[in-house]
Amino acid sequence: MAGPNRVFLNGESARKRDEANAAGTIYPGDLIQHDVNGNVVVHSNPYGGGELMIAIEDGLRGRMVDDFYVSGDKVFFHRPMRGDVFWMRLKANGGTASPITDVASAGDGTVIVTGGGTGAFPLKLRTIESVPQAGAVQRVRVRVT
Repeated sequence: MAGPNRVFLNGESARKRDEANAAGTIYPGDLIQHDVNGNVVVHSNPYGGGELMIAIEDGLRGRMVDDFYVSGDKVFFHRPMRGDVFWMRLKANGGTASPITDVASAGDGTVIVTGGGTGAFPLKLRTIESVPQAGAVQRVRVRVT
């Protein structure tokens, strides 16, 4: 199924876009965090918290949502606000999403379906569409609440 050609779909965080150098492979739609050197890496703590940051595509260089960043690339990302909608990456075998399903960090940049709660992030992440569980990473629309 074809989807949007961008990660940030709707909301106010367009004003909260930032950038940093990658220190590893990062896909647009991944949850990310800063490392000790100020670079960004995939969020590595399952269900863990920290500042909520979501990598977006590098449209300035013609890259799309499936074009990943590698070490040394400039990564563009958003610091989400309540109400923002993103097209994120649901972990392979990360659960079946239905509208208003809570998701949390899977510890590898993707999100996983939870039984309730979204981990330790200050803002909640909730799916707004149905996506069946699959053996490969899939995209899912997520609202920040």
